[in-house]
This record gives sequence, C-alpha cells and structure tokens, in this order.
Amino acid sequence: MAPTVPAVVVSISYTGKLVNFDPVVDLVLQLSGGTDRIALQTLVSKLRIPSTGDQVLLIADPAHPGGYLYAGDGETA
Repeated sequence: MAPTVPAVVVSISYTGKLVNFDPVVDLVLQLSGGTDRIALQTLVSKLRIPSTGDQVLLIADPAHPGGYLYAGDGETA
C-alpha cells in the first residue's frame, strides 16, 4: 500500500460531471502541518463527498512527480 499524506479540505466545488453516477469535484486542499495548498479535480463517492474542514488522504502521483492523487477519507465502512 502506498504511503498517504493527510490534508484538510479548504474548498470543494462541483464540476457538473458524473462518472458512474459519482460526482467529479474540484478540491482545494491544505497539507496537514503546512501552508501549501493543492488544487485537484477528482472523482468522489456520492456516499462520501468531503466537506470543507474534513481531513482526507492523498497519495503521491507516480505519473506527475510532486503531484498528488485523492485517496479518500481513510474510512473503510
């Protein structure tokens, strides 16, 4: 399993796109313990859409060094 990096949702906005009925959203995230903010567009489960202030997990993007991919909220339920 790839190591994860915690981040906090600064803002979320809907793109209006759906993939298999799950929304594609624009997220602005702040890495925990830092001031760096990351913007990314990602697919989220319609059952687990993050809100502003929620902690989520990121993983390093192997295709884009220095970039991140959304890895969910870490809950397994």
